Amino acid sequence: MNLPLYLLACVGLIALPVFLVFKEPDLSTSLMLLLIFCVIMFTGGIEWQIVVAAIAVFVPAVSWIIFQATRGENSVLSQYQRNRILAWLHPENFADTTAYQTTNSMMAIGSGGLYGKGVDGASSFLETGYISESQTDFIFTVIGETFGFIGCCAVVILIFLITVKCFLIAAHARDGQGRIIASGIGAWVGLQSFLNIGVATGLLPNTGIPLPFVSYGLTSLVCLYAGIGFILNVRMQQ
Repeated sequence: MNLPLYLLACVGLIALPVFLVFKEPDLSTSLMLLLIFCVIMFTGGIEWQIVVAAIAVFVPAVSWIIFQATRGENSVLSQYQRNRILAWLHPENFADTTAYQTTNSMMAIGSGGLYGKGVDGASSFLETGYISESQTDFIFTVIGETFGFIGCCAVVILIFLITVKCFLIAAHARDGQGRIIASGIGAWVGLQSFLNIGVATGLLPNTGIPLPFVSYGLTSLVCLYAGIGFILNVRMQQ
């Protein structure tokens, strides 16, 4: 199979699941799946010119999505997607609505200081109920308030090391299949962690994506452990 047909077949395989996720609607997960797909294609041996072309399309596409959020009723985005992007751009205008949770999350993380308030910390934001979904989407807020800056750094470093190890295993994989599996799971853990932490700290719009290995949720945890099992198998094949 020549390169154009190969690319077309790969795009055809990823297009349907991404479209179904997007129609949920779940824009953030759709974008994450596309990014993981790009990483897999790159590590699979695709030419770097095609990767540069994909980035040249992706960056304007994200800019276009943000622009669409500012167009009001004429936007192609759904109302909740528009509100999340606008709340990210102008949190002061949505302090009591869409940006309420993210604003309180940043306040809670900042209140933890360097060492945190501890498990039984006084005047906890979590105890007041201002942080909803603290067990899933905003679990990083719990870490920041309870264990402080040091605890946040520890979690970030551990996830970063897991991601780097996945890519190192991919680099030394015996064949292309192992390389694709390891790099795909590494991209999954790294990108999902970046999105979750970015939301909790106000760096990104609210997406509703859990933090790998930390957030509550049996399905997510089982899938991640299964992925790590694949990684270990690739490592053993070396």
